Amino acid sequence: MKHFLLNIFLLSFTALSGWAVDWESHTYSDDVFDVEAVGGAVLCATGGGLLKLDPAGGVFTKYTNVEGLLECPCSGVSVDNQGNWWVAHPSKGVTVRSSQGEVRHFTRYEGIPGDTLCCVAVMGDIVMVGTDDGLWSVDTHGDPFSSPLTFSLYLENRMVRSIFVGDSVIWYGTDAGLYGSYRSAHADTVYHYTTADGLPANSVSSVAEHGELWAGTATGPAVYSDTVWVEKSGGLSSEEVRDLFFHGDTLWAATADGAGFFSDSVWAMRNSGLYSTNVTSLTGESSSPLWCGTIQGGAARYTGS
Repeated sequence: MKHFLLNIFLLSFTALSGWAVDWESHTYSDDVFDVEAVGGAVLCATGGGLLKLDPAGGVFTKYTNVEGLLECPCSGVSVDNQGNWWVAHPSKGVTVRSSQGEVRHFTRYEGIPGDTLCCVAVMGDIVMVGTDDGLWSVDTHGDPFSSPLTFSLYLENRMVRSIFVGDSVIWYGTDAGLYGSYRSAHADTVYHYTTADGLPANSVSSVAEHGELWAGTATGPAVYSDTVWVEKSGGLSSEEVRDLFFHGDTLWAATADGAGFFSDSVWAMRNSGLYSTNVTSLTGESSSPLWCGTIQGGAARYTGS
C-alpha cells in the first residue's frame, strides 16, 4: 500500500485571506464518491482506489488492485461490525477486506446483477448492494471469508441509488420512488412512496432518519409528515440532493452546489473552504467532525459552527 502526506488546500488559502472558512479541504484525490467515518479515520471511495485518511497523523493510505481491490474505481464503502471494509466497484463487483488484509471478491458469478453498482450498506451480518438492476444482498453469517454464504436478489429491474438502515425499517432510494422493508424481512418491501405521495421526484438519491424521515431527490428534499411528503428546498443553492445525513441532531444535505444544514425551516449553505461545491456524500461519527466528499475537490472536514 502507499502512504501520502495530506495536501491541505485550505492552509494556504486561509493564510493569504485571513478569513474564517467553513471547511478544511483535503485534496489528494479529486473525485470522492462516498465517505465513511469509522474509528477516527475516514474512508474515501474514489475513482482511483480506496483512501483511508488519518486526520490526526495527516496521512492518506491508498488501497488499489495491488492491495487486492477488485478494481480501482470505487462507488461506495461501508464497514461491518467486525471491522471489515465493504467496497462497491461501479462495474466489476464488491471487495471485502479485513483489518488483517484478507480479501474476498463478489461478482456476477455470485449473482450481482446489472452493469453499475451504486452503493453498499451493512446491517449486522447482512450486506446490501444497490445496482442499476436491483438490490443484491449477502448474509455472511458473521464471517464473509468462509463458505457457504447466502445470497439474495430483490427490487429487480429497479436502479437502487441508496440504502439507509433505520431503527426498524430499511429504506431503498430508487429510480421509481422510495421503498421500505422491515429489518426482520429486508427482502419484503412494505412501503412505497412516489410523487403521488408528495415526493418532489421519483428518483430518490438518499434517506435520513432521526425522529423525522427525510428523502433526497433529484429535485429537492422532502420530509414525511403524517401521510404525505412535504418538500423543503428553501435556502438550497441546488435542489439536486446527493446525500442527506444527520450529524448529531442536525440534518445536512450534500447537493450539486454545496452543502448545508437545515435550521428554522430553511437550509443554510456552508461552502467556504470547499475546493469544489459538487458535493457527493456526507459522514461523521457523533463525537467527531462532519466530512464530505466532492467531485474534483477531494474530501473536506467541517470546521465551521
